[in-house]
Amino acid sequence: MKYFSALLFFCILVGSSVSAQTLVKAEYFYDTDPGVSHGTLISFGAADSVDITMSFSTSGLAAGYHHLFIRVLNNLNRWSLCDDQTVFIQPAAPGPGLIAKAEYFFDTDPGIGNAIALSPSFSATDSVDITTNFVTTGLSAGFHNLFIRVQNTNGKWSLHDGRQFFIQPSTVATQLTKAEYFFDSDPGIGNATAITPSFSATDSVNITGPFTATGLSAGYHQLFIRVRNSSGKWSQHTGRQFFIQPAPASSSHLTNVEYFIDGDPGFGSGHAIPIGTLVDSVDVNPYFISTSSVTTPGFHNLSIRAKNNLGKWSLNAVRYFEFKGLAAIQPNHGGNAG
Repeated sequence: MKYFSALLFFCILVGSSVSAQTLVKAEYFYDTDPGVSHGTLISFGAADSVDITMSFSTSGLAAGYHHLFIRVLNNLNRWSLCDDQTVFIQPAAPGPGLIAKAEYFFDTDPGIGNAIALSPSFSATDSVDITTNFVTTGLSAGFHNLFIRVQNTNGKWSLHDGRQFFIQPSTVATQLTKAEYFFDSDPGIGNATAITPSFSATDSVNITGPFTATGLSAGYHQLFIRVRNSSGKWSQHTGRQFFIQPAPASSSHLTNVEYFIDGDPGFGSGHAIPIGTLVDSVDVNPYFISTSSVTTPGFHNLSIRAKNNLGKWSLNAVRYFEFKGLAAIQPNHGGNAG
């Protein structure tokens, strides 16, 4: 017979017009009310309140959750409302189960007991390390999942445990036999420029060109190369960026050199410096630099620039100098303009 103990406290409140009410007995039942006075009797001495501490029989109750209800009767033959508590009956523990069987499957579960049995079966044990060869016949190349589960001597199966693995594609001996290249836009496999002379069949190749860039504009471009093997399979293309230098302009020479101090008066509006004819560079003689326009002592900027026969001005070559109030000074450094 199953029992459990509980401590319950009941108190009956009565109106002021009723005198000397006392509790005389109580009863309990589980889950379904059998009707007043038809529960299991709980006896105690008459009192105005009662603490019930006892073992309650659970015979006949299934494992799981149940409700215990208790009510009390007073000396006026009036029953209280029911008070209840939730109780849980623990399932009977099965005998110790040992692992007696195992099975495995790939990717899709065929159902418990329908997978591939691990053979030879191992002796019943409470744990097992499974190290064996798994037959992968029929599986395609690529990633797959291996699942294993075990069964104990009580006939209960475990959850399956999984591991991912990879089946290597079967290799076919191939050699590189052909290569082609293209610039910027792919004309389609086999339609690019063949790299000649063709190289002997090999499993790898270093390609050093040359590559004909005729017709490409000056600037940045992409060179792409791909190869084909003896099975007719093309590789992905690999690319490299390169730069085509603009064609040099026609020969030029300097025609004008000018300078200014501090504020830029605009191209062609500076102080002219005489130069020779058909020169592509010039050393500026400080003798030709006048500081007569400088009136404020302190540091100033001397800027020099040149123009070529194509009408292009150079950037400014700038030197700093300090004016101390003298009539004229020479800059600290000469400047080259080109």
